[in-house]
Amino acid sequence: MQNRDAVKHSAFSHLLLACSQAHPLGRFCFALGFFLAVLLINRDIPALLLALFGSVLLLRFRHSTWQPIFRAARLLLWLLIPIFILHLMFTPGQLIWPGSVLPFSREGLFEGAWLALHLCTLFYAAMLLSGSLSSEEWALYCLRLPWIGPKLLPYVKLAPPIRALASRGLADAKRELRTAGGLSDIPQVLFALTGLIAGLWHASATEAELVWQSWDETIEPKPMHARPVPGMLLALCGLLLPLAVWMG
Repeated sequence: MQNRDAVKHSAFSHLLLACSQAHPLGRFCFALGFFLAVLLINRDIPALLLALFGSVLLLRFRHSTWQPIFRAARLLLWLLIPIFILHLMFTPGQLIWPGSVLPFSREGLFEGAWLALHLCTLFYAAMLLSGSLSSEEWALYCLRLPWIGPKLLPYVKLAPPIRALASRGLADAKRELRTAGGLSDIPQVLFALTGLIAGLWHASATEAELVWQSWDETIEPKPMHARPVPGMLLALCGLLLPLAVWMG
């Protein structure tokens, strides 16, 4: 039994290693197909739960840690909870507790749960798509695109510093709110949010200026030790995923 488990673990490790060493375009095509498949899922909660589970596992393998997934979940709660509550309260339909003061409907419960789950899965699928290529690979393939590439390249160069600025700004805003007494002080919360937005606005302008000043720096393509066969298989899976959802 132990030998069989060791063989299964070794085979799974080799499979993950082959996928990580696949051609970048194969990884990108698979992630793009996965995102389109999630986008096409319509009113099928089991399929959406399966897609959410798969995207979380792939992100865990991509980052080798749960921290980005938990950080994204904390960020999503601020968006998903209000969406769920608003649909639960204001969607007309059959009341869950007739005669009570709570206007919660069964249709609102389903609509709120569906929309929150769909947005959550789309967010994780978008994280998987953006992480399918490294920063150097994104820049390199943008340079190879004939028309849209030069327009995308500034955003590719700005994405890592802006992401770091947003993380630092959120951490500073949380520290300010803790020292001020938490979320109970509404004026302080609004003041912290305003300061966060203003700080990110000015800091992003500074980062854009730095990117412009270093624009002439050449991007040296690194030698890619990529396997074409796993890349082709991943690209084929990325093509079949949205097709299967559309035909289903």
